Amino acid sequence: MTFFLPVPVKTLAKQTWHLASVLFVALALIGCNADPAAQALPSAQESATPSSANPNQLSLLIDGVEWRFEQELLGGVNPISEQPELIISGSRGPNDASEQTFTMLIRGADKPGSYRLKLGDGSGSTVQISGLSEQEFLAGNMMPFEMQVEVTELSRNPSRMVARFEGSVQSNTGRTLQISKGYFTYQE
Repeated sequence: MTFFLPVPVKTLAKQTWHLASVLFVALALIGCNADPAAQALPSAQESATPSSANPNQLSLLIDGVEWRFEQELLGGVNPISEQPELIISGSRGPNDASEQTFTMLIRGADKPGSYRLKLGDGSGSTVQISGLSEQEFLAGNMMPFEMQVEVTELSRNPSRMVARFEGSVQSNTGRTLQISKGYFTYQE
């Protein structure tokens, strides 16, 4: 059986290596930044206004179904990247093989502004959702994605970031998932 990749193998390897390194750093930092108050998040309608009790939030609708971080959340400027890049990452569900993660890497971004992410745009940015189900284990990353991101607040020290986003990602099954009402706020 022959497989054809949508991008050259060298590009795919570079994207995979970069995402793996970012996820490694994200996981290392998440362990220090887990927010136990994340279990009691407001509804999707209320998420546009962060509560003072829980300023750290990641919520979005996937095909109209709410997805919220429950366990770990990370955001801000990647401290080990060679070029400016922002990380938005969160997870939900049990800390096992059924855990779901959402990760967005915005390369070339180091200030508030509007950013359009698309597979193959040359920026190296990526959007990935993993673990939705056993059959649908990956969306985005090396499969088509397109996301419009508006970063409204960003500071490094102390780390603070607020962003809104929407778009689509294709899953490993070929289904296109619509992402809407994406909201992220993070502060140390």
